[in-house]
Amino acid sequence: MKRLVIVCEGGFGNRFNALAAGLYFANRYGYNPFVLWPRTHVCGASFNDLYEPALEHTDDKLYLRGTMCAVAWHCFTPWWENQQPWWETNKPTFDTRSSFSLDTLHEFFLKMGCDDCIYFNDSIPKCISPSQLLEPLKRLHFRSYLRDAANQFISDSFRGEEFYGLHLRLTDSTHNRRRLL
Repeated sequence: MKRLVIVCEGGFGNRFNALAAGLYFANRYGYNPFVLWPRTHVCGASFNDLYEPALEHTDDKLYLRGTMCAVAWHCFTPWWENQQPWWETNKPTFDTRSSFSLDTLHEFFLKMGCDDCIYFNDSIPKCISPSQLLEPLKRLHFRSYLRDAANQFISDSFRGEEFYGLHLRLTDSTHNRRRLL
């Protein structure tokens, strides 16, 4: 089975977007998902710190060097400002910054004859609806201590008020960094 390496970079929100969309793509087209979740200064939590081990994954950025044959990417990282990406740049690429369909991306991977493909997109493409993400996200299970802490925070802070979500950003506050991770 072909493998889709889902690259999760940036803060937690960007990583979650990449993971959700990548899992949907993998499920839809029969790819075996493999998650690359490197620890960085923006997100110091490892994949195992956050999720129960249900997916094959690594935190080694160098894992990609020399192993993949095609890349689908769009990410707000600074390599187009005279910096190189951390994988080899001679790979065929599919730029997901413009509007595209998942069928077109899948056809690109097939045309390249890839057994291992990279999906590197830190936003959920417009061609994937929120309802389509529900099934693949069922594969992710947050660690119980995180679920318990979030539920307690919601219970203590909102006391019956309507609540939609919580997004903690490590880069927003230097004062809370130690407590968050």
